[in-house]
Amino acid sequence: MEKEGKLKKIKILFFCLVFMGFVNNNFLFAAENNLSLIPEGETLFFPEEEFLDETVGFNNFLEGRDFLDFNKEKWNKMREKKEEGVFFKEEKDELEEERSLSTEEPKKDEGLIDIAFPYESQLSISGRKKIKVKAEWTKYPNKEDTTTTTKSEGANVEMEQELQVRIKGKVGRKVTVNVDYDDTKEDKRDISVVYKGDPGEIVQQAAFGDIMLSLPSTEFVSYNKSVFGVKLDAKYKNLGLMAIGSRTKGLTEVKKFKGGTTSEKKEIKDTSYTTRKYYKLEHPQVKRESEEIWIDFKDGTTPQSETINKEMTVKVWNSSTTYNGFFDKQFRGQDYTIDYDKGIITFRRNISSNYIIAIDYEDIDGVKVSSENSNQYLIIKDEEDTLDYGLKNYYNLGSTKIVKKYEEDFVLKILNLACEEQDLT
Repeated sequence: MEKEGKLKKIKILFFCLVFMGFVNNNFLFAAENNLSLIPEGETLFFPEEEFLDETVGFNNFLEGRDFLDFNKEKWNKMREKKEEGVFFKEEKDELEEERSLSTEEPKKDEGLIDIAFPYESQLSISGRKKIKVKAEWTKYPNKEDTTTTTKSEGANVEMEQELQVRIKGKVGRKVTVNVDYDDTKEDKRDISVVYKGDPGEIVQQAAFGDIMLSLPSTEFVSYNKSVFGVKLDAKYKNLGLMAIGSRTKGLTEVKKFKGGTTSEKKEIKDTSYTTRKYYKLEHPQVKRESEEIWIDFKDGTTPQSETINKEMTVKVWNSSTTYNGFFDKQFRGQDYTIDYDKGIITFRRNISSNYIIAIDYEDIDGVKVSSENSNQYLIIKDEEDTLDYGLKNYYNLGSTKIVKKYEEDFVLKILNLACEEQDLT
Protein backbone atom coordinates (compact mmCIF):
# COMPACT_ATOMS: atom_id res chain seq x y z
CA MET A 1 0.00 0.00 0.00
CA GLU A 2 2.85 2.33 0.80
CA LYS A 3 4.39 1.70 -2.63
CA GLU A 4 1.05 2.31 -4.34
CA GLY A 5 0.72 5.60 -2.46
CA LYS A 6 4.17 6.66 -3.63
CA LEU A 7 3.36 5.74 -7.23
CA LYS A 8 0.18 7.82 -7.07
CA LYS A 9 2.15 10.76 -5.72
CA ILE A 10 4.73 10.41 -8.53
CA LYS A 11 1.97 10.26 -11.14
CA ILE A 12 0.27 13.28 -9.65
CA LEU A 13 3.58 15.22 -9.62
CA PHE A 14 4.33 14.22 -13.23
CA PHE A 15 0.86 15.23 -14.41
CA CYS A 16 1.19 18.54 -12.59
CA LEU A 17 4.51 19.29 -14.28
CA VAL A 18 3.12 18.41 -17.70
CA PHE A 19 0.04 20.44 -17.03
CA MET A 20 2.10 23.47 -15.90
CA GLY A 21 4.25 23.19 -19.05
CA PHE A 22 1.23 23.24 -21.33
CA VAL A 23 -0.40 26.03 -19.45
CA ASN A 24 2.79 28.06 -19.52
CA ASN A 25 3.23 27.59 -23.30
CA ASN A 26 -0.37 28.51 -23.95
CA PHE A 27 -0.10 31.55 -21.69
CA LEU A 28 2.92 32.78 -23.69
CA PHE A 29 1.17 32.18 -26.99
CA ALA A 30 -1.95 33.92 -25.72
CA ALA A 31 0.02 36.88 -24.38
CA GLU A 32 1.89 37.34 -27.65
CA ASN A 33 -1.30 37.25 -29.68
CA ASN A 34 -3.54 39.13 -27.23
CA LEU A 35 -5.77 36.08 -26.77
CA SER A 36 -7.61 34.75 -23.74
CA LEU A 37 -6.19 31.44 -22.59
CA ILE A 38 -9.46 30.13 -21.09
CA PRO A 39 -12.50 30.26 -23.40
CA GLU A 40 -15.80 31.47 -22.13
CA GLY A 41 -17.68 28.88 -20.12
CA GLU A 42 -14.52 26.89 -19.31
CA THR A 43 -12.83 26.65 -15.88
CA LEU A 44 -9.25 25.95 -15.01
CA PHE A 45 -10.22 24.04 -11.82
CA PHE A 46 -11.65 20.56 -11.68
CA PRO A 47 -12.60 18.12 -8.91
CA GLU A 48 -9.65 16.38 -7.27
CA GLU A 49 -11.38 13.02 -7.17
CA GLU A 50 -11.87 13.16 -10.98
CA PHE A 51 -8.18 13.85 -11.58
CA LEU A 52 -7.03 11.15 -9.12
CA ASP A 53 -9.37 8.53 -10.47
CA GLU A 54 -7.24 6.11 -12.50
CA THR A 55 -10.27 4.92 -14.45
CA VAL A 56 -10.75 8.38 -15.92
CA GLY A 57 -7.13 8.79 -17.08
CA PHE A 58 -5.28 11.89 -18.07
CA ASN A 59 -6.27 11.71 -21.73
CA ASN A 60 -9.93 11.41 -20.78
CA PHE A 61 -9.41 14.31 -18.42
CA LEU A 62 -8.08 16.49 -21.28
CA GLU A 63 -10.87 15.43 -23.62
CA GLY A 64 -13.37 18.22 -24.05
CA ARG A 65 -11.00 20.88 -22.83
CA ASP A 66 -9.98 22.34 -26.21
CA PHE A 67 -8.08 25.27 -24.79
CA LEU A 68 -5.27 22.90 -23.67
CA ASP A 69 -5.05 21.41 -27.19
CA PHE A 70 -2.81 18.46 -26.31
CA ASN A 71 -1.62 16.16 -29.10
CA LYS A 72 0.43 13.14 -28.13
CA GLU A 73 1.99 12.71 -31.56
CA LYS A 74 3.12 16.34 -31.69
CA TRP A 75 4.36 16.13 -28.09
CA ASN A 76 6.60 13.11 -28.86
CA LYS A 77 7.84 14.76 -32.04
CA MET A 78 8.67 17.99 -30.21
CA ARG A 79 10.45 16.04 -27.45
CA GLU A 80 12.57 14.17 -30.05
CA LYS A 81 13.50 17.43 -31.81
CA LYS A 82 14.41 18.99 -28.49
CA GLU A 83 16.69 16.09 -27.61
CA GLU A 84 18.31 16.30 -31.06
CA GLY A 85 18.89 20.04 -30.71
CA VAL A 86 16.30 20.97 -33.38
CA PHE A 87 13.17 22.80 -32.31
CA PHE A 88 9.90 21.72 -33.79
CA LYS A 89 8.17 24.52 -35.63
CA GLU A 90 4.43 24.36 -36.01
CA GLU A 91 2.69 25.77 -38.98
CA LYS A 92 1.87 29.44 -38.65
CA ASP A 93 -1.77 30.27 -38.24
CA GLU A 94 -3.52 33.07 -40.01
CA LEU A 95 -2.83 35.52 -37.21
CA GLU A 96 0.96 34.94 -37.39
CA GLU A 97 0.91 35.34 -41.17
CA GLU A 98 -0.83 38.70 -40.87
CA ARG A 99 1.64 39.93 -38.28
CA SER A 100 4.84 38.52 -39.87
CA LEU A 101 7.26 41.02 -41.31
CA SER A 102 8.08 40.93 -44.97
CA THR A 103 11.59 39.67 -45.75
CA GLU A 104 11.62 40.97 -49.31
CA GLU A 105 14.42 43.42 -50.13
CA PRO A 106 13.23 46.98 -50.78
CA LYS A 107 13.07 47.85 -54.43
CA LYS A 108 15.77 50.20 -55.65
CA ASP A 109 14.81 53.40 -57.29
CA GLU A 110 14.79 53.03 -61.04
CA GLY A 111 17.29 55.16 -62.96
CA LEU A 112 20.03 54.98 -60.33
CA ILE A 113 23.43 53.48 -61.27
CA ASP A 114 24.70 50.99 -58.71
CA ILE A 115 28.10 49.52 -59.70
CA ALA A 116 30.35 47.68 -57.24
CA PHE A 117 34.04 48.04 -58.14
CA PRO A 118 36.81 45.83 -56.72
CA TYR A 119 39.09 47.07 -53.97
CA GLU A 120 41.88 49.50 -55.04
CA SER A 121 39.78 50.79 -57.95
CA GLN A 122 40.17 54.42 -58.92
CA LEU A 123 38.44 55.90 -61.95
CA SER A 124 38.24 59.47 -63.13
CA ILE A 125 35.23 60.17 -65.38
CA SER A 126 34.63 63.51 -67.07
CA GLY A 127 32.83 64.72 -70.16
CA ARG A 128 29.93 66.59 -71.63
CA LYS A 129 26.82 65.86 -73.65
CA LYS A 130 25.28 68.57 -75.79
CA ILE A 131 21.87 68.31 -77.40
CA LYS A 132 20.70 71.20 -79.52
CA VAL A 133 17.19 71.27 -80.92
CA LYS A 134 16.02 73.90 -83.39
CA ALA A 135 12.35 74.02 -84.38
CA GLU A 136 10.58 76.47 -86.64
CA TRP A 137 7.18 76.83 -88.25
CA THR A 138 6.73 78.57 -91.55
CA LYS A 139 3.40 79.99 -92.69
CA TYR A 140 2.77 82.36 -95.59
CA PRO A 141 -0.36 84.53 -95.13
CA ASN A 142 -0.43 85.48 -98.78
CA LYS A 143 0.69 82.30 -100.45
CA GLU A 144 0.02 83.62 -103.97
CA ASP A 145 2.76 86.25 -103.46
CA THR A 146 5.42 83.65 -102.55
CA THR A 147 5.80 81.86 -105.83
CA THR A 148 9.49 82.66 -105.91
CA THR A 149 10.13 81.42 -102.37
CA THR A 150 11.98 78.12 -102.16
CA LYS A 151 11.17 77.47 -98.50
CA SER A 152 8.08 75.32 -97.98
CA GLU A 153 5.40 75.82 -95.37
CA GLY A 154 5.15 73.71 -92.25
CA ALA A 155 7.31 72.59 -89.35
CA ASN A 156 11.05 72.04 -89.54
CA VAL A 157 13.00 70.42 -86.66
CA GLU A 158 16.80 70.12 -86.54
CA MET A 159 18.78 68.31 -83.84
CA GLU A 160 22.54 68.36 -83.17
CA GLN A 161 24.35 66.18 -80.62
CA GLU A 162 27.90 66.19 -79.30
CA LEU A 163 29.50 63.74 -76.87
CA GLN A 164 32.90 64.03 -75.21
CA VAL A 165 33.90 61.44 -72.57
CA ARG A 166 37.19 60.83 -70.79
CA ILE A 167 37.64 57.82 -68.49
CA LYS A 168 41.01 57.12 -66.97
CA GLY A 169 42.14 55.02 -64.03
CA LYS A 170 42.28 51.49 -62.67
CA VAL A 171 39.68 48.84 -61.90
CA GLY A 172 41.15 46.73 -59.17
CA ARG A 173 44.91 46.25 -59.10
CA LYS A 174 45.49 44.80 -62.56
CA VAL A 175 43.10 46.48 -65.03
CA THR A 176 43.92 49.89 -66.52
CA VAL A 177 41.21 51.80 -68.42
CA ASN A 178 41.78 54.72 -70.77
CA VAL A 179 38.91 56.05 -72.89
CA ASP A 180 39.13 59.31 -74.84
CA TYR A 181 36.07 59.70 -77.05
CA ASP A 182 35.00 62.80 -78.96
CA ASP A 183 32.44 62.41 -81.74
CA THR A 184 33.24 65.89 -83.05
CA LYS A 185 36.69 64.68 -84.19
CA GLU A 186 37.30 61.75 -86.46
CA ASP A 187 40.70 60.77 -85.03
CA LYS A 188 39.82 61.02 -81.33
CA ARG A 189 37.99 57.85 -80.48
CA ASP A 190 40.53 55.94 -78.43
CA ILE A 191 39.56 53.01 -76.20
CA SER A 192 42.08 50.97 -74.24
CA VAL A 193 41.54 48.33 -71.53
CA VAL A 194 44.70 46.55 -70.38
CA TYR A 195 45.04 43.68 -67.90
CA LYS A 196 48.48 43.00 -66.44
CA GLY A 197 48.97 39.75 -64.59
CA ASP A 198 51.40 38.93 -61.83
CA PRO A 199 54.81 37.42 -62.70
CA GLY A 200 53.65 33.89 -61.93
CA GLU A 201 50.36 34.01 -63.85
CA ILE A 202 49.84 32.34 -67.20
CA VAL A 203 48.18 35.44 -68.69
CA GLN A 204 50.85 38.11 -68.49
CA GLN A 205 48.95 40.79 -70.40
CA ALA A 206 45.61 41.13 -72.16
CA ALA A 207 44.71 44.32 -74.01
CA PHE A 208 41.52 45.40 -75.77
CA GLY A 209 40.88 48.46 -77.89
CA ASP A 210 43.53 50.63 -79.50
CA ILE A 211 46.78 48.71 -79.27
CA MET A 212 50.20 49.06 -80.83
CA LEU A 213 51.45 46.05 -82.75
CA SER A 214 55.25 45.98 -82.62
CA LEU A 215 57.55 43.31 -83.97
CA PRO A 216 61.26 42.99 -83.11
CA SER A 217 63.27 45.44 -85.22
CA THR A 218 66.20 44.41 -87.38
CA GLU A 219 69.16 46.31 -88.70
CA PHE A 220 67.25 47.58 -91.71
CA VAL A 221 63.58 47.75 -90.75
CA SER A 222 61.18 47.87 -87.81
CA TYR A 223 57.43 47.22 -87.74
CA ASN A 224 54.97 49.28 -85.66
CA LYS A 225 51.28 49.52 -86.43
CA SER A 226 48.29 51.00 -84.58
CA VAL A 227 45.31 48.63 -84.68
CA PHE A 228 41.97 48.15 -82.93
CA GLY A 229 41.48 44.69 -81.50
CA VAL A 230 42.64 42.23 -78.85
CA LYS A 231 46.16 41.25 -77.83
CA LEU A 232 47.11 38.42 -75.47
CA ASP A 233 50.53 37.64 -73.99
CA ALA A 234 50.77 34.36 -72.09
CA LYS A 235 53.63 32.42 -70.55
CA TYR A 236 53.79 28.92 -69.14
CA LYS A 237 57.19 27.87 -67.82
CA ASN A 238 59.56 28.35 -70.79
CA LEU A 239 56.76 28.61 -73.36
CA GLY A 240 55.62 32.06 -74.53
CA LEU A 241 52.53 32.90 -76.60
CA MET A 242 51.35 36.11 -78.26
CA ALA A 243 47.93 36.18 -79.96
CA ILE A 244 46.46 39.16 -81.83
CA GLY A 245 43.07 39.74 -83.42
CA SER A 246 42.61 43.19 -84.88
CA ARG A 247 41.12 45.55 -87.38
CA THR A 248 43.52 47.89 -89.13
CA LYS A 249 43.36 51.46 -87.96
CA GLY A 250 44.75 54.26 -90.08
CA LEU A 251 46.17 54.19 -93.58
CA THR A 252 48.63 51.61 -94.83
CA GLU A 253 51.51 52.88 -96.90
CA VAL A 254 54.30 50.92 -98.52
CA LYS A 255 57.72 52.35 -99.30
CA LYS A 256 60.60 50.68 -101.07
CA PHE A 257 64.22 51.61 -100.60
CA LYS A 258 67.08 50.67 -102.84
CA GLY A 259 70.56 50.94 -101.44
CA GLY A 260 73.53 52.29 -103.31
CA THR A 261 77.27 52.59 -102.84
CA THR A 262 79.80 55.23 -103.74
CA SER A 263 83.53 54.95 -104.20
CA GLU A 264 85.85 57.28 -102.31
CA LYS A 265 89.56 57.93 -102.48
CA LYS A 266 91.32 59.50 -99.53
CA GLU A 267 94.89 60.37 -98.72
CA ILE A 268 95.78 60.28 -95.05
CA LYS A 269 99.11 61.48 -93.71
CA ASP A 270 101.05 59.22 -91.40
CA THR A 271 100.96 61.90 -88.71
CA SER A 272 97.15 62.07 -88.77
CA TYR A 273 96.72 59.12 -86.44
CA THR A 274 94.14 59.13 -83.68
CA THR A 275 95.73 60.52 -80.53
CA ARG A 276 95.12 59.72 -76.85
CA LYS A 277 92.51 57.03 -77.45
CA TYR A 278 94.35 53.71 -77.71
CA TYR A 279 96.95 52.62 -75.11
CA LYS A 280 98.98 49.46 -74.83
CA LEU A 281 100.07 47.84 -71.57
CA GLU A 282 103.37 46.40 -70.35
CA HIS A 283 102.09 42.86 -70.79
CA PRO A 284 100.59 41.61 -74.08
CA GLN A 285 97.99 39.54 -72.24
CA VAL A 286 95.95 40.57 -69.21
CA LYS A 287 93.87 38.51 -66.79
CA ARG A 288 90.20 39.22 -67.45
CA GLU A 289 88.44 41.77 -65.26
CA SER A 290 91.55 42.31 -63.13
CA GLU A 291 92.29 45.88 -64.26
CA GLU A 292 91.74 49.12 -62.35
CA ILE A 293 92.05 52.39 -64.27
CA TRP A 294 92.20 55.82 -62.62
CA ILE A 295 92.43 59.30 -64.19
CA ASP A 296 93.46 62.61 -62.65
CA PHE A 297 91.51 65.23 -64.61
CA LYS A 298 93.58 68.05 -63.11
CA ASP A 299 90.43 69.96 -62.17
CA GLY A 300 91.38 70.55 -58.55
CA THR A 301 88.52 68.51 -57.06
CA THR A 302 89.04 66.67 -53.79
CA PRO A 303 87.97 63.04 -53.34
CA GLN A 304 84.43 62.41 -52.06
CA SER A 305 84.42 58.59 -51.84
CA GLU A 306 87.31 56.12 -51.67
CA THR A 307 85.47 53.75 -54.02
CA ILE A 308 85.21 56.17 -56.95
CA ASN A 309 87.82 58.88 -56.26
CA LYS A 310 90.80 59.16 -53.96
CA GLU A 311 94.18 60.71 -53.45
CA MET A 312 97.13 58.44 -54.25
CA THR A 313 100.75 58.35 -55.44
CA VAL A 314 101.52 56.62 -58.74
CA LYS A 315 104.81 55.71 -60.39
CA VAL A 316 106.36 55.39 -63.86
CA TRP A 317 107.49 51.89 -64.84
CA ASN A 318 111.20 51.19 -64.12
CA SER A 319 111.71 54.76 -62.92
CA SER A 320 111.85 56.74 -59.69
CA THR A 321 109.41 59.33 -61.06
CA THR A 322 106.24 59.52 -59.02
CA TYR A 323 103.18 61.69 -59.01
CA ASN A 324 100.63 62.47 -56.27
CA GLY A 325 97.14 63.63 -57.17
CA PHE A 326 93.36 63.15 -56.94
CA PHE A 327 92.15 60.33 -59.20
CA ASP A 328 88.70 59.20 -60.39
CA LYS A 329 87.96 55.55 -61.08
CA GLN A 330 86.97 54.55 -64.63
CA PHE A 331 84.40 51.85 -65.32
CA ARG A 332 84.61 49.12 -67.95
CA GLY A 333 82.01 49.42 -70.71
CA GLN A 334 81.14 52.96 -69.70
CA ASP A 335 84.46 54.81 -69.83
CA TYR A 336 86.65 52.33 -71.71
CA THR A 337 86.90 48.90 -73.34
CA ILE A 338 89.85 46.51 -73.16
CA ASP A 339 91.20 43.72 -75.36
CA TYR A 340 92.59 41.23 -72.84
CA ASP A 341 94.29 39.11 -75.50
CA LYS A 342 96.26 42.04 -76.97
CA GLY A 343 96.58 44.19 -73.87
CA ILE A 344 95.06 47.30 -75.54
CA ILE A 345 92.78 49.84 -73.84
CA THR A 346 90.35 51.97 -75.86
CA PHE A 347 88.94 55.03 -74.10
CA ARG A 348 85.40 56.07 -74.97
CA ARG A 349 85.89 59.63 -73.73
CA ASN A 350 88.16 62.37 -74.93
CA ILE A 351 91.50 62.41 -73.10
CA SER A 352 93.01 65.88 -72.73
CA SER A 353 96.75 66.36 -73.03
CA ASN A 354 97.23 67.18 -69.31
CA TYR A 355 95.33 64.16 -67.96
CA ILE A 356 97.28 61.57 -65.95
CA ILE A 357 96.27 57.92 -66.33
CA ALA A 358 97.32 55.22 -63.86
CA ILE A 359 96.49 51.52 -64.01
CA ASP A 360 96.91 48.30 -62.08
CA TYR A 361 96.13 44.82 -63.41
CA GLU A 362 97.20 41.18 -63.26
CA ASP A 363 99.15 39.48 -66.02
CA ILE A 364 98.21 36.13 -67.45
CA ASP A 365 99.96 34.41 -64.48
CA GLY A 366 97.97 36.40 -61.91
CA VAL A 367 100.84 38.72 -60.86
CA LYS A 368 99.82 42.33 -60.16
CA VAL A 369 101.84 44.95 -62.03
CA SER A 370 101.87 47.14 -58.91
CA SER A 371 103.81 44.45 -57.05
CA GLU A 372 106.59 44.93 -59.61
CA ASN A 373 106.30 48.73 -59.43
CA SER A 374 107.00 49.42 -55.74
CA ASN A 375 103.35 48.56 -54.92
CA GLN A 376 102.17 51.65 -56.77
CA TYR A 377 99.87 52.07 -59.75
CA LEU A 378 101.57 52.27 -63.15
CA ILE A 379 101.45 55.58 -65.05
CA ILE A 380 100.67 55.05 -68.76
CA LYS A 381 100.13 58.75 -69.54
CA ASP A 382 101.80 61.68 -67.79
CA GLU A 383 100.98 65.38 -67.85
CA GLU A 384 103.46 66.15 -70.66
CA ASP A 385 102.36 63.11 -72.70
CA THR A 386 105.96 61.86 -72.99
CA LEU A 387 105.42 58.17 -72.24
CA ASP A 388 105.30 55.67 -75.07
CA TYR A 389 102.10 53.80 -74.19
CA GLY A 390 99.81 55.65 -76.57
CA LEU A 391 99.40 53.87 -79.91
CA LYS A 392 100.05 55.84 -83.10
CA ASN A 393 98.90 53.36 -85.71
CA TYR A 394 95.14 53.94 -85.61
CA TYR A 395 93.62 56.15 -88.33
CA ASN A 396 90.11 57.42 -88.90
CA LEU A 397 88.85 56.92 -92.47
CA GLY A 398 85.97 59.36 -91.97
CA SER A 399 83.33 56.84 -93.13
CA THR A 400 81.30 54.06 -91.57
CA LYS A 401 79.56 50.92 -92.90
CA ILE A 402 82.26 50.28 -95.46
CA VAL A 403 81.19 47.44 -97.74
CA LYS A 404 83.80 44.96 -98.92
CA LYS A 405 82.00 42.61 -101.28
CA TYR A 406 85.00 41.98 -103.50
CA GLU A 407 88.72 42.31 -102.94
CA GLU A 408 88.95 45.35 -105.18
CA ASP A 409 86.27 47.19 -103.17
CA PHE A 410 88.78 48.17 -100.48
CA VAL A 411 92.37 48.97 -101.39
CA LEU A 412 95.01 50.23 -98.97
CA LYS A 413 98.33 51.55 -100.18
CA ILE A 414 101.23 53.02 -98.24
CA LEU A 415 103.30 55.61 -100.11
CA ASN A 416 106.55 57.31 -99.21
CA LEU A 417 107.24 61.02 -99.65
CA ALA A 418 108.07 60.37 -103.31
CA CYS A 419 104.62 58.80 -103.76
CA GLU A 420 106.20 55.41 -104.30
CA GLU A 421 104.18 52.43 -103.06
CA GLN A 422 105.70 50.53 -100.17
CA ASP A 423 105.44 46.81 -99.60
CA LEU A 424 103.04 46.09 -96.73
CA THR A 425 104.84 42.91 -95.83
